[in-house]
Amino acid sequence: MHHSTTSAEAVRAPIQLEFEKFSQPGLYLVFDDGLFLTLTRDFIDGMTRSYLEDPSLLPLSVRTNPDYAPCSICPQKDTALICHAIPTVFPFLDNLDRFLAHDRVLAIFRPEATQASEDEVVLHVSRTSVQRALQHISILSLTHYCEVGLAYSKHFAGIVPLMDPFAIVERVYANIYRDLGGDLPAINALTARMRDQLDDTVRCQMARLRLICRSDAFLNAFVNTHIITQFVSLEKLPAIGVAPTEHSHDKCQGRCRLSQASASNRCRTTS
Repeated sequence: MHHSTTSAEAVRAPIQLEFEKFSQPGLYLVFDDGLFLTLTRDFIDGMTRSYLEDPSLLPLSVRTNPDYAPCSICPQKDTALICHAIPTVFPFLDNLDRFLAHDRVLAIFRPEATQASEDEVVLHVSRTSVQRALQHISILSLTHYCEVGLAYSKHFAGIVPLMDPFAIVERVYANIYRDLGGDLPAINALTARMRDQLDDTVRCQMARLRLICRSDAFLNAFVNTHIITQFVSLEKLPAIGVAPTEHSHDKCQGRCRLSQASASNRCRTTS
């Protein structure tokens, strides 16, 4: 196994990792006070399914508050008791509500098997802020559990949630560009629709979080993801230093892996 740092802040001290603790794809958080949290996809799937299948597990205040109901644009707004995306945060509130967004944490992310080679597993390790680490939950919530966001989940494939938000913007745009074969009118239509729809859903999600979160960590994570979705457009990419149809090693200094399969021939810095 290998590990790579994905934060702009270098991890100077040697990190001793017991790799058997990170056997499942997902995110692991190690706090300075010894708290170890497992945020794997299997655990999140299981807990979210439990809440949705057995509403009695939900606090009465959640079941009866209309703010937890699905968004107005949700295809299941007439049948679902609550938003299908909000339970992704429930299992972690008690532990994470005592940390602020800017608090530091050691985050270890293991990609899904399809994102790593068959011969090795890469662990992405970063000493980062709690809000940056929780992008893992906010991105999953909005693109894999939200009934509206599901339509855009494939465009977030290959994302390492510990990446800088604008690096994620670049990767999402590259996925869309490749999926649509560089058809700019189609790309513009899809990204405009995605921005509008996810703008609605993330605002609803943040309104729900304000009712249950004492800390700003989850809220800021969703704000970061909101920024990501709103910057995925051809017009806004140059503003953050991304040229979607040109490749240059000036910024990456040779540290990128250029995908020959990408029609856009864009530079993707991975470290």
